[in-house]
Amino acid sequence: MAVSEARLTEADAQPVRTPKAAAGAAGRAKTPSPSRSQRTTPARPDLVQTDAHPSARPPADEPVDAHMSDEDRFALFVDNMTDSVLPDLPPIPGYHVCWLTTTNPRDPVARRLRAGYELLRVEDFPEYSGLSLKTGDYQGVIGINEMVAAKIPEAAYQRGMQVLHHDRPLDQEAKLRSVIDSMKEQAARAKSGIVEEGDGTADLGKGTSAPRFVS
Repeated sequence: MAVSEARLTEADAQPVRTPKAAAGAAGRAKTPSPSRSQRTTPARPDLVQTDAHPSARPPADEPVDAHMSDEDRFALFVDNMTDSVLPDLPPIPGYHVCWLTTTNPRDPVARRLRAGYELLRVEDFPEYSGLSLKTGDYQGVIGINEMVAAKIPEAAYQRGMQVLHHDRPLDQEAKLRSVIDSMKEQAARAKSGIVEEGDGTADLGKGTSAPRFVS
C-alpha cells in the first residue's frame, strides 16, 4: 500500500500535456534563433552619420566668430602663418644672434663655426637653462629639437649679408643689362625691330649704396 501511494504521488507531480500544448512546444523547438546579421540594435544618437565632412565643421573649442571683420581675420591668418616656436634669443651688444639648424647637410654647423659663429651655452645665459640640450654633440648648448643658438660679430654679419644680398645680386643685374644692350645693338644694326624695355629694366645694374641689414 505504501508503494502504490508513492507511485501515485510521483505520477501526480508530472505535468499533463494536452495535444495543443505539445504542438506548441514542438514549434518552439524547431524555430531557429535569429542570426547576428538579422539582429537589430537600437540607434545611438552619437553614431548618426551626417553629410558634412568633419573638416568642414569648426572644432568645438574654436567656434567661428561670425562678427569678426575681414581685417581681423586677415590679421589672424598672418599670425598663424608667421608664428614661431623658437623663442627670442638674448640681445648681445656687438653681435648678431640667430638659430642654426643641425640637419642641413648643405649648411652644416661646422661650416658656420669656421666662418666665425659661436654657439650660445646655457652656462653663459642661466635664464635659458630650460632650453639646454642634454645629450649629443651640442650638450650644454641652448637649443630646441634640431635648432641651436649662435652668435657672430655684427661687423662680420653685415659684411656677409652685403656680399650675399647686395653685391652678388648687382653682379647678376649687370649681366642682364649687358644682354639687353647687346640685343638692342643687334636690332639696331639689322633694322629688324625695336627692343622695348619693361618697367625697371633700365635700372638694372645701376649701383646703389649697400643698406644696413637688420640684426
